Amino acid sequence: MSSWLKSLSFLIFATAACGESSVPDRAASSDENQAPAHYDAAAFLESDTYLLGHAGGHAFSPDGSRILVNSDRSGVFKAYALGPEAEQFESFGGDALNSLYGVSWFPAGPRILLTGDRGGNKHNSVFVREPDGSLIDLTPPGDYEVAGQESGLRFLGWRNDGTAFYLTSTERDPEVADLYVYDATSYERKMLFKNSRELPFPTRGFKLSPDGRWLSLDFHHTRYDFDLYLVDLESADREPRLILTSEGREVIHTGYGFTPDSQKLIYGTDATGEFLEARTYDIASAETAPLVEADWDVVDVAFSADGRYRLATINVDAKFETRIFDTEQDRLIDLSFMPEGQIRNPRFAEGGRMAVELVRDTSPPEIHLVDLEQRVSMRLT
Repeated sequence: MSSWLKSLSFLIFATAACGESSVPDRAASSDENQAPAHYDAAAFLESDTYLLGHAGGHAFSPDGSRILVNSDRSGVFKAYALGPEAEQFESFGGDALNSLYGVSWFPAGPRILLTGDRGGNKHNSVFVREPDGSLIDLTPPGDYEVAGQESGLRFLGWRNDGTAFYLTSTERDPEVADLYVYDATSYERKMLFKNSRELPFPTRGFKLSPDGRWLSLDFHHTRYDFDLYLVDLESADREPRLILTSEGREVIHTGYGFTPDSQKLIYGTDATGEFLEARTYDIASAETAPLVEADWDVVDVAFSADGRYRLATINVDAKFETRIFDTEQDRLIDLSFMPEGQIRNPRFAEGGRMAVELVRDTSPPEIHLVDLEQRVSMRLT
């Protein structure tokens, strides 16, 4: 049993021993849930910020004992491994001149992916931190032109079997990003998709299927008119194929990701109403179907690695609401046991555990460890 599980198990036992349900009632909840502490402006300025890593990365270490976070607690942002007890921090790279952000643990072993530039040169790179603390720069040697905030290498995600990861790069052409796959052991790479000036897909529009076969791309005509393309990365030509567009009016079609089995593309669109809804596009049949609908914009949909939990992010009047759906039990999970606040950037581990950023107007952001099966939440920062 990991230290995290021991801590959560103690919390569950202590609650039961006091004669209380392990599912707190919001009307009779603790002071922490009922009335969050308030801070003045000075407290916000003096407080430390904690953020989780990339959405496509692994926030939990392979043994589940530590969480990869980014913090300015030293004065500059750098990556840390956060342990289950207060003040258990291990620093990973970065110094007074260089901020290196944590992206992801490797699925096996103590290696970590970090990202940042060198000496403020604005050309972002991705680094492997080896177990001995050494850094391997994954950008090939050379002088590269910088053109905008997306210049350099950017992490995209892992193949679902953990044998490879994906980066986008502007090294060939500073105006567009190409897609590369990197071997997780040797770090050898291969170009999977070569962008072009005729198809200026932005880096933020790249979405990969878990099995690494399918790539979706957003093409922006205007701010409110996007088309969706699909690329079969196992085909001979790897040509983008237009799959969703609108004639005669502005409609958004934007990729959110893929279902865990890689058979369907998940996308957002306002084609049927005022707000964005999440739909699926069946790659084999080209049929579309609704997935998540709300009275506000559904701005993102993602799944836990095992596919059990589906997360939907809803923009409710400029505040983000996270809804978690249990696909095994076919039900929406009641999150009333969580403290008040906006749940941001959920990162899943096995067994229904997740790390989240909890954001409130009345206090600095916090990182919480959550167990959905036991319905408990533990503040870590």
